[in-house]
Amino acid sequence: MKRAFILVLAIGLASSASAQKQPMEIDSCFYKIPKSEFKRVGVFLEATSNDSASAAILPAADLFAQTVAYRVRTLVGKSETVLADADSAIAWWTVGGEVVVVLRPDGRFTWRVPEWSANVDTMSRSSLGLLRRAITDVASSGEWITWPDGNKHDSLTFGLSLVAPRVTKDHKVIPVKARQPVAVFTLMVPWEKSVEMLKSPDAWYPNKARNDGAIGMVRLAFLVDKSGRAKPETIKEVFLPGEQRPRGDMADYYNKFLSAVTRSLPSARFSPAVVGGCVMKQMVQQTFEFKLDR
Repeated sequence: MKRAFILVLAIGLASSASAQKQPMEIDSCFYKIPKSEFKRVGVFLEATSNDSASAAILPAADLFAQTVAYRVRTLVGKSETVLADADSAIAWWTVGGEVVVVLRPDGRFTWRVPEWSANVDTMSRSSLGLLRRAITDVASSGEWITWPDGNKHDSLTFGLSLVAPRVTKDHKVIPVKARQPVAVFTLMVPWEKSVEMLKSPDAWYPNKARNDGAIGMVRLAFLVDKSGRAKPETIKEVFLPGEQRPRGDMADYYNKFLSAVTRSLPSARFSPAVVGGCVMKQMVQQTFEFKLDR
């Protein structure tokens, strides 16, 4: 008799490029959202490591983020100590994306906008444009970043992102989940409802893995469209910092689990994301864990 299996699902926003950082795709509906659907919230700057090697730079990155945050405050409100309302300078839908800072052992640094953030960087009243301007000003003032003692890498990188708390339909504020956030300004933002799964994918347990008693996990990011369906062409594997794709014998099982999920994902059904009453596309990240029911 074949053993039954349990497919454990966990879904969340795709921002572990940190979920909060995922740029929002602009929609014409945004211009029609009534003021009653908005709430004023604080926006924060955070520094994040992009890989396990760069974790050592985080203490220095936090200090640098604080300096940049003070500069952002002066750009929108002419004061380092007071949080100004930035609605005239920043479009709420541009809060997202990332600036990657590359540090050298001598304390010098450069910065760039990664490809996945390029879209938001080109928008009018872009949050990344403001952030890049603040970093440029800080660099021009002679600021440098302390290299961690004993680190033998040629360079280290970290990300800087502006993130805002989410607002629910009943105007409850869900705080930002960040390691060391620094407040920079306030902004009016509409309520949001994230993607929710209504029907699990019709996945199957690969025969070889079942017969061998193998268990496994696959983590994917993909776009859920306005109809509540996963777009197959957007499906990508996701690995956490320091996590490696399985190798050797385990790679064969992993590839079979991956194939089972990617082929069945279009059969899943979701309730799409909603922003201020506007139905939206949204990138999500989902973990699929295969377990045998013994």
